[in-house]
Amino acid sequence: MLLFVVLCALLTGAQAGLLDIFDSKVCYGVLGCFRNDAPFTNSWRELPNSPEKIGVSLTLYTRANPLEGDALDWRNTENIISRTHFDPNAEVKVIIHGYMNDGMDYWVVNMTRALLQAGHYNVIKVAWGPGAHAVYPKAVANTRVVGAVTAHFLTSLRNAHNVSMSRVHLMGHSLGAHIAGYVGSDARGIARISGMDPAGPLFESTDPAVRIDSTDADLVDCIHSDGVPLEDMGFGTLSAWCDVDFYPNGGGHQAGCPKPVSGAILDVFSMNMLGAETAVSCSHSRSHDLYVDSIITCTYPSSRCDSYAKFKAGKCACNSPSSCASMGYRTSKSTAPGKYYLVTTGTEPFC
Repeated sequence: MLLFVVLCALLTGAQAGLLDIFDSKVCYGVLGCFRNDAPFTNSWRELPNSPEKIGVSLTLYTRANPLEGDALDWRNTENIISRTHFDPNAEVKVIIHGYMNDGMDYWVVNMTRALLQAGHYNVIKVAWGPGAHAVYPKAVANTRVVGAVTAHFLTSLRNAHNVSMSRVHLMGHSLGAHIAGYVGSDARGIARISGMDPAGPLFESTDPAVRIDSTDADLVDCIHSDGVPLEDMGFGTLSAWCDVDFYPNGGGHQAGCPKPVSGAILDVFSMNMLGAETAVSCSHSRSHDLYVDSIITCTYPSSRCDSYAKFKAGKCACNSPSSCASMGYRTSKSTAPGKYYLVTTGTEPFC
């Protein structure tokens, strides 16, 4: 934790003026106001930037336009059916990237392609690249505005075109998992949220309102793939925040991923965050790779168990509906709540 404290102090001081810390709120029109008092003190009291500065964009892909997406105006959904390929009778799948990513990341493209292969869906990509590349505390703050934009858009769809939230499934990686949680908290009635390695730093031991939690949708399922301590360069968490929490390979270091090396730490202290993230993100990124594979290729049978130690000792067999589940896309509302463990391979496909 000391490394993170030093890093945040350096980066926050380098990019944000001290006066910004003492601002109590910012307001952005229909999105409302965002305060930095409790419970939202986790971003070191950083306030979120505007949607324009964050660069929030929503893009629609369907089987009719799988390659060239339709730009969506989150402020106005009145003409979405006549001007885009949106089908109000199809389910809505929303993909949200995380820290240091953008909407063109390989996994976002692969997930979009796999979803369109799996079904006739409206696949909406939520991109916020500029806001996600800010220093970490600011990026954490920015997630709140991205969530508000997405919730406003979905609520407008419901009001203007009778699109039921019971047909909406949000999928978020890292900080994107918490964004999905904010969306579910604002646009009530969301059917499902899938969190792919929800970010741990600045979210551990926080109020459920600040992070993804089991009340954000009818079903909240999470994959934990990088839950090692931050001082060991872990970006995720082992905390069971969801209805169903999956821990491939114990939820920490993933098979086939290199151990974080001292060079990554040097990148951190030299403020080369992209270099550091690339060096240590293999396990963190594995969660979205596992999820993509689960859409078409892998079922990932997992055993309900109290701990990884008991699972490895063979004390938790996957032999009944209440003790077994499929990790990823095939997780269903019928899955018994709890922690689930499994072992994956170290090369793709990981099943």
